[in-house]
Amino acid sequence: MPKSSFAIAMIRSELSNATIAFLILCIVYKTITVFYSAFFGPLSKFPGPKYRAFSNIFEIWSIVNGTDNIDRPALHRKYGPIVRVAPSVLSFAGGDGVWKDIHGFNVAREGGIIKEPVFYSKVFAFTDVSNLITARDHSIHARQRKVLARSFSNTALIDQQPIFHRWAEKFVDKLAGKAGAGNTIDMVKYFNCTTFDIMGDLTFNEDLNMLEEGECSPWVESIFGSVKAATFLLGVKTHSRAARLLADTFLKYNPAVQRKQIENWMYCAERVERRLKREPKHPDLWSRILGMEKESESLTMEEQYANGFLFMTAGTETIASALSAITFYLLQNPQHLEKVTKELLASLFLNFDVRLTHESFDWNKMKVYTLWQKKPLLCELLSAKTKF
Repeated sequence: MPKSSFAIAMIRSELSNATIAFLILCIVYKTITVFYSAFFGPLSKFPGPKYRAFSNIFEIWSIVNGTDNIDRPALHRKYGPIVRVAPSVLSFAGGDGVWKDIHGFNVAREGGIIKEPVFYSKVFAFTDVSNLITARDHSIHARQRKVLARSFSNTALIDQQPIFHRWAEKFVDKLAGKAGAGNTIDMVKYFNCTTFDIMGDLTFNEDLNMLEEGECSPWVESIFGSVKAATFLLGVKTHSRAARLLADTFLKYNPAVQRKQIENWMYCAERVERRLKREPKHPDLWSRILGMEKESESLTMEEQYANGFLFMTAGTETIASALSAITFYLLQNPQHLEKVTKELLASLFLNFDVRLTHESFDWNKMKVYTLWQKKPLLCELLSAKTKF
């Protein structure tokens, strides 16, 4: 064998051995790190299943499989109010006190705990504009909250009562027409048609004409698909920083994703601009937003687009899902349906007086309120990040 060929073979052999040795060292280091974190790390003193302390794959599976709203409560029932659900993740359950300690105004302002970047990622990859939920900068969140709070005050709700009355009547009329013709009614679809139309009317002063047609619009169908995709991507991002980088790169540069995001953005942008150019038929969410006198306290045009999209996604499908679940449980339990019907007739529908701010009415005493809690509007698995 020529000396040059022998030298090349030796170099290749040494490189191969070095590569194998490096991989072995990486595996050993990772194994030691995982064991140390599970048994001796800062979170090792907190209760929870040990298999979750070794890997976040179980947390990822819960998210992707859509069972996190079942798995988390089960873990809390077994281990208590604080549970280690992943190597670097604690789950807290404890009501308002815990909420204020983690997500409270003063905590965010003092910089002790920040919103978790993985959970509160940008809705639209092509812009840095945030809505009220995704804003991680405290000053931006505080400004947007101050502006938007005006639209959800008691006075604003009273002004909006006729809108809810009108849509409730239209919903009942549509169901009566369908039932009278002997048709099978897809209540999930009709609840979604109604909630999206109501929110469109409240947000843009124009509905989506879904209840009238009895079908979800293509834009709403795309929202349903994007919610499922976002849940999957959240699970992927939870795996590691590398996975998060790959997911963000995919969202930013994939042509199909870009096109769909731009369509969603333009849909809300066009409707916000139409709302701003015309006199509203009735008070809506934008009526009070536009009343802010100081420019420093108002929303930019892009923030109005982003929050318009937020309103259309946050106050629609969640409520429709809860109403669908309530309907299902009541139909499965006729005796409870009868009790709830009598309760509502006696308390609410006397003289058809249904008001959002009924001073003498206590929802907590209502059986229907318990049903509302049966399937929460949104499982409150909200994330925050801190050093430990």
